[in-house]
Amino acid sequence: MNIYFLEAYDTGSHRYFHQKLEEQLKFLKKDLKFHVISLKGRHWRWRLQGSHFQLANDLNSLFKNNNNEKPDLIITTSLTDSAALRGLLSAKLRSVPLIQYMHENQMSYPLAPNEHVYQRDHLIREHIIPAFHLNQILAADYTIFNSSFHQRVFFEGLEKFCLSRPDYSPLSLIKDLKEKIHVIPIPIEFPNSPLPTFSERKNCVLWNHRWEYDKNPHGFFQFARSLLAIKSDVNFCLLGENNHSPPPEFTKFKNDYPQNITAYGYLESRQAYLKQLSQNRLLPVTSYHDFLGLSVLEAMAFGVIPLLPNRLVYPELIPSELHSELLYDSEAQLLERSLILLKDGLQPSKTKLIEDHLQQYHQTQTATAWAKLFRLLE
Repeated sequence: MNIYFLEAYDTGSHRYFHQKLEEQLKFLKKDLKFHVISLKGRHWRWRLQGSHFQLANDLNSLFKNNNNEKPDLIITTSLTDSAALRGLLSAKLRSVPLIQYMHENQMSYPLAPNEHVYQRDHLIREHIIPAFHLNQILAADYTIFNSSFHQRVFFEGLEKFCLSRPDYSPLSLIKDLKEKIHVIPIPIEFPNSPLPTFSERKNCVLWNHRWEYDKNPHGFFQFARSLLAIKSDVNFCLLGENNHSPPPEFTKFKNDYPQNITAYGYLESRQAYLKQLSQNRLLPVTSYHDFLGLSVLEAMAFGVIPLLPNRLVYPELIPSELHSELLYDSEAQLLERSLILLKDGLQPSKTKLIEDHLQQYHQTQTATAWAKLFRLLE
């Protein structure tokens, strides 16, 4: 099988996804050929508008003189307009089956708090972005979402858009797409050696998300200061990717509590990052946005206890039996449950529930889901 993977934003979780996808597909088919054509992970608005120009040009160039084996499958991701891409492909490539993988969507991504761009981005999100996403899934043979939550909010956004149009609503087109939709999460890494027990770990709280406004650092550091006012011996491990200057909350907390910080910033080494995860006890999340929660799942796989808001994708990440203990509805609950979990941890039976629940994110499980989809394409 000959697959061409087109990535318009090759950095972070997008890069991690295609690396993991190649691993699991080659696990399925030893003779599989997996080719990546990518653009640098920057200028995301321009990638939305124009990544199809360059990606189509690059793909067409490879097959211009029939020097390469024709693809059996093309896979694109969230920032590429698959309808425009297909329109720009040569006749030979236009008929190749195409899968659209949706990491995220821009309809339900929180708008930047910067007032200068808020109104502009709001208008774009309400009137332009939904049509862009509709083009993507109409042009694809199959569309895959990374979580059930993401699939649900995506179609809620599209239906809201269609119902607000003045005429010629494309709502009926959406209803015909259900059989072309699948949910396959990004697989996560699991430890290959025994993890430290709860008592062996530092009395440490973890942050391992991007340092961006949608992860709500303001709420997290408000919680952190409240926690330290009660338990001054709690430490903080502040990890994550930051492509710009750090949000002021990070810098101020580091200056105010230097003695309580065990790690700070982005770790270039993947192994160093995973090792750091295994040293922490608790992951309290305050984010406004997550379509999958990859960083949360990674921490859980390495034994960190999650404490998550009862919204977005988070209930999907926790066994239903533990919702009342590991999901919170208010800042008061977040603080109260953090104090308990940092002190007592979880009973072994509850830890086992989490471990079993995480198996759906194991590479063998996601590979099986991809295998079923490939059979539909035969």
